[in-house]
Amino acid sequence: MPRISKNAEIERRNNIIAIAEELFLVNGYENTTINDIVDKLNLAKGTFYYHFRSKDELLVAVSEKLLSETQNYLKYIHDSEDKDLFKRLKYMLNAIDIDLYRNERIWRFVYHDNNVILYNQLIKICKEKLGPLIADVLEEGSEKGLLDVPHAAEMAEALIILLDLYAKQVCEEDDRLRRIRIHETIKRILERILDKRCIPDFGMMDRERVRTA
Repeated sequence: MPRISKNAEIERRNNIIAIAEELFLVNGYENTTINDIVDKLNLAKGTFYYHFRSKDELLVAVSEKLLSETQNYLKYIHDSEDKDLFKRLKYMLNAIDIDLYRNERIWRFVYHDNNVILYNQLIKICKEKLGPLIADVLEEGSEKGLLDVPHAAEMAEALIILLDLYAKQVCEEDDRLRRIRIHETIKRILERILDKRCIPDFGMMDRERVRTA
């Protein structure tokens, strides 16, 4: 049997992750089986287990992919030539909120009480990927006298923890009006910590659904 190249192995692993993401978002994590994934890719089950020991391990890989995509967008904002620091920070916070809504069916499972170990893995990844980019913008704001942030790295980590708590509350709540109150609460907290000019309108999708209901 011919040996599969390293590049081909990486491509196959990435294909598994991409299809799993698609199925998790459409059907939900719990309603997607390993058979669903391998059938969609026309793979042998042994090939799946060569790359992932379990569906839970695959979920970590999918979640890390989503966080990497958010990281790339934050980096794009971070590196932009826009001189308006408040706007850049606003777009960064908005990108995190968009990720929550776009991938809510996946994050709902991650935040489930039975998945503490999985959750701890992902919050660590989130801090590593997003924290330094947010910290850089906070430090710039502090140096320019635009933000009262004496410790940018620690503030960035605190913001990620706060936004994570916000995301957990949203994922655990199905009542749209209560979700809107959660959005309004996070906005009020962030306005006091940072500046009103850099706070996005969290939960626009929920507001739109309530308005058109």
